[in-house]
Amino acid sequence: MEKLIESLEKLAATMGQTVEVLWPHAVRGVAIEGVVWIVVWAVPLIICRIIAHNLRDDEWDWDAPSRKNITFIVSMVLLFIEVLVVGTNLPQVLEPVGYSAWEMISRLK
Repeated sequence: MEKLIESLEKLAATMGQTVEVLWPHAVRGVAIEGVVWIVVWAVPLIICRIIAHNLRDDEWDWDAPSRKNITFIVSMVLLFIEVLVVGTNLPQVLEPVGYSAWEMISRLK
């Protein structure tokens, strides 16, 4: 029985060392994931806004779809998506430790 307890203590010590080594990498991964989501959705929005800026001298034609109308509508949809993405991913970028802990605890349930 003592050997079992001793081997369990060794296992727990080894797991503790593993967690201490891997925890910073997990936290960094969560922060990077949040930044990637924000950037991936920001790039098409920026490209669409550049196109809209280049089309600023075109006429507004609401009778038939024009490049300016379509660019404006797509730009607004992308802006809405970007706001949602930033709102959901900014907490994990600003506080990756808490987000990582919350994610691990939610997986235990």
